[in-house]
Formats: sequence, structure tokens, C-alpha cells
Amino acid sequence: MCRTRRLRRCSKENDTRSGSVICLALGCLRASKFMGLYLCIFTEDQEDEVGSCDVGHYSDFGCFRDTIARHMKADDFPVLMAHSDCDGEWTVEQMPELIRELETISAKFCTLPAEQPQGAFEHTAEYRHDAKSLYDCFHDVNGQNLFEALISLCNQGISSQRPISFQ
Repeated sequence: MCRTRRLRRCSKENDTRSGSVICLALGCLRASKFMGLYLCIFTEDQEDEVGSCDVGHYSDFGCFRDTIARHMKADDFPVLMAHSDCDGEWTVEQMPELIRELETISAKFCTLPAEQPQGAFEHTAEYRHDAKSLYDCFHDVNGQNLFEALISLCNQGISSQRPISFQ
């Protein structure tokens, strides 16, 4: 879904000629060989963000979900696992279920040995050095544990009564 305000802010803050950001009708894409998944909650007027989670590359999110499917039954987590990773939103009504799914997965991952994501999450390798469990192996680009970042974003969405948008 095109977010006009996001595009306008992108074009103001970044020199598109430098190649650091490309502004398209579909949103702002970091110019690299991989596109990134940015989850955010916009205010009602679409002027600002209430909260966000910069997951990293789409391939990172794919690796995260593949790891879940490898260790658990993916069908048990339809909100997280069945949603497209490149468009749409998680509604406020879906967020309590998404929190439940993430908490269930994170509890299981806390019992599993750490494993390095293969071909993904390279930008967060420094946060995995002391990983004690699989739970400790996934982080957003800012270094926050991915489970905690997603649950926090869901709580922000519930409290603000705003959906989480895939950008």
C-alpha cells in the first residue's frame, strides 16, 4: 500500500541522486541488492509513526519464518506465518493472536540451542556472539531481540488502535 506521507518524507530527507534511497510508488527502498522489511504503525493522519521495527532484509524475515517452520508446526501460527512479507498490514484485531504466537514460539526457542542463521541476519551477527538459545539469534537492525521488538510493536498497535503496516 502506498503511503504518500512516507514517500514525501523520504524524498525530503534523502538525496535520491546519491543512490542511498530510491523513492518509488510502492514506498522507500534502501538501495542495495536486497530490499528491507520495515514494519510501522502510522498515526491516523499518516503524518508520523507511532512505532516501528526495521526487521532487515526480506530474506532475513524469510529465514526467521523458515526457522520457525523447521522447529515447530507453521500452521499453528497463521497470523505470523501466512501473512505476505511484502505488503498489507496486521490489523489491531490480529495483534493479540500475533502476540500469543510470538510468545509461544519464543518460549520454545528459549529451549533450543543457538544456531547461526545461514545467509541471513549478517547485519546483526555481533548480537549473537553470546547466544545461549535459538531465541537469542534473531535481532532487528537496531540490535533488539526480534521477538521482543515485534511484541512491543503489537502492544503499541493495540494501545494506539492502529494497524502494523508492511513497508
